[in-house]
Amino acid sequence: MVTCLCLFFPDNNSFGYDMGWWKEEHFNASDANSDGLLNITEFNDFLHPSDSKSPKLLHWLCKEEVRERDTDRDGKVNFDEFFHGLFDLVRNYDEEDHNSSHPSHDSLESPARHLFSQLDKDGDRLLSEEELLAIIGKIHPSERYYAKQQADYIISQTCVFSMAANDIRMVFHGCNGCFGFSK
Repeated sequence: MVTCLCLFFPDNNSFGYDMGWWKEEHFNASDANSDGLLNITEFNDFLHPSDSKSPKLLHWLCKEEVRERDTDRDGKVNFDEFFHGLFDLVRNYDEEDHNSSHPSHDSLESPARHLFSQLDKDGDRLLSEEELLAIIGKIHPSERYYAKQQADYIISQTCVFSMAANDIRMVFHGCNGCFGFSK
């Protein structure tokens, strides 16, 4: 258990105190049983909030996204704030080919407006913390997502290498056969 809270936020003047990651609010969101301490599960959630299933921690992630993206400081995310920050994260998460050409601003605005309207449950043309919950896993992908991406890449490269190695053997055997070499 973590018993020394001074490790995380000794005073308000410490370096990084104003960063959302190290705020007391983050600690409290990770402290599922609200006992002021973090057990091993809670500490893991503190270090890897995107891997957590804790509703308190997921809500904290949404709140941090609103704080970071809300340029007009109205407490919600309007379409421009969504389009120029969050939409790219969600779009890249959903795309299979991340190396495709970069579509124009105009070609992306229509799908962005469509997604924004789907998320805007109360129809106020603003996204609240609660409305961002539906896509928080795409904004903050888990370690499992990255591990799957890496595994898929390695498998695809292994298949390419294996096919290339088979082609070389076939060419080699073909050349031996063509020139009448025997074993």
